Amino acid sequence: MLFKPSRALASMLASLFLAMPPVPGEEVVLNIPAFRADLYQAGALTKSFTVSIGRLQHQTPVGEFTIVAKAANPWWQPVGGGPAVPPGPDNALGDYWMALSFGRYGLHGTNRPDTIGGMASGGCIRFTNADASEVFRSVTLGSSVRIVYEPFEFRPGPDGRTMMHLYPDIYQKGLDSWERFMALVTALGYVQRLQPSEWERLYRESRRRPLQVDLGLGMVFNGDTVPGRAVRTDDGVLIPLLPVAAALGLAAGWSARSRAAVVDGRVVAGVLSDGTAMLRPETLAQVLGLDLGYELVGDTVRLSATVVSAGNVRLGDAGFVDGEALCAPVRHVAEALGYRVHWEPATGRFSVDDRDLPVVYRQGKACARAQDCPGWAVFCVQQDA
Repeated sequence: MLFKPSRALASMLASLFLAMPPVPGEEVVLNIPAFRADLYQAGALTKSFTVSIGRLQHQTPVGEFTIVAKAANPWWQPVGGGPAVPPGPDNALGDYWMALSFGRYGLHGTNRPDTIGGMASGGCIRFTNADASEVFRSVTLGSSVRIVYEPFEFRPGPDGRTMMHLYPDIYQKGLDSWERFMALVTALGYVQRLQPSEWERLYRESRRRPLQVDLGLGMVFNGDTVPGRAVRTDDGVLIPLLPVAAALGLAAGWSARSRAAVVDGRVVAGVLSDGTAMLRPETLAQVLGLDLGYELVGDTVRLSATVVSAGNVRLGDAGFVDGEALCAPVRHVAEALGYRVHWEPATGRFSVDDRDLPVVYRQGKACARAQDCPGWAVFCVQQDA
């Protein structure tokens, strides 16, 4: 069962997370559980580096610091005492040293590249010498270094998608609780992109090993969030069949025999991806004669359509606006309200309960204007605001 955080907690977590983007200028942002340091310049991420962090008994500190000193080919003074070590293969600082404005901590290279990506230092942040050289050349005295501890990360991915990164709580700080995870997912608006059981499975698995999960693109239909994930392609988007069909009030499924989607009794070309039927909104609109449009805003596909409701029944056929008139398919509206429909192909005469009804044709369907249906039909056409 999904956790529903209080509004105050969700707001707090969202504000904390959204405060993560760096300030303008050169900045290094390190997330300890990720063993990753990001280099930002002028507020833009330019490169990410795998690093080593402090051992459990000598943890890397969390906080906001600045670079206060820089040295190439530095001498190293061992913390436990003893003579200073000159530059060379025995120097634990490697080829570069960048001191932080806190204690004896800093960013530096290493003479042990095999330790990169692990908990191996006395609290400093170790880079390979090649990576330390790049950072050394990029930062200046006064540059910001932000060190955070976040087991749950949401980062921009390819094509505008959101990538979720989950890490074990390596320093055992207690920041990896299920409650905190779902509060963050909910506050950031991702909770409907996966099924509850999938959130639970990912959470359990991430306590044992790091995970990277593609959250894809969110979906909104006529202003309402639609569960599931859309996928961006080279020439558009693919949307999941079942939740979008449900939003349109259509019966839908996947035909294993024809390897295609079936929507409102009609076959619609689609693909099966990880057990989920996906299709293009343009294809759905063309086959069903729907007035369905979409636009990609950030990491969300905003779908819009005219949807017909008759009484309390939401119908699957799309309505439309003809000038100032609201129009809807006659047969489905009348049948939803319990009226008999008769059509004479020879004359084109249309009648509802033996009363003639003027119609207009769209996509091969006879449609009626709302003002032509007094006394027998009450329907509305909803459009995206």
